[in-house]
Amino acid sequence: MNKNLRNQQPHSVQEIISMGYPENEALLTNLMSTLTNGNSKEFSDAVDYLLSLGDSAIPHVKAALIKSLYQNDYGQWQSNILYTQVRHWNKEMVAEILPELMDLLDFGSDNWGVRLDVAKLLSSHQLINKEDLLSHIQRWQETLHRNLEELRNLETKLK
Repeated sequence: MNKNLRNQQPHSVQEIISMGYPENEALLTNLMSTLTNGNSKEFSDAVDYLLSLGDSAIPHVKAALIKSLYQNDYGQWQSNILYTQVRHWNKEMVAEILPELMDLLDFGSDNWGVRLDVAKLLSSHQLINKEDLLSHIQRWQETLHRNLEELRNLETKLK
């Protein structure tokens, strides 16, 4: 692919895909950022291309998940990465991002159901011991019960 195209910013999804792998590897982070918005017109092209990369996508998924943990309001990105990429992976591929998944298990977006999705993913691939997962579930239930009680109290005050 034309070296001048690589030096231009930003690159469209089609430009990145047309470069082919491994020539476009340095731009796959840009492609991962497309997954922040499921309504983007280039979303499905990015999803399909990233899936076609197989193991080669792992470092870029890992980097995106790490970045998503340190950004505000990136629950949709976390959810989209899990739903469009990681859920299609085999156990060995998922195991390569286990530290990031464990971080999501603790700090992933509840609004987008990320923590629950991670728990199901880790359980289905048997990548977390049952006692540890049960401990996480117990803590979530306690938090949900406290929140539900606060909602009931607020509802009572409003009536």
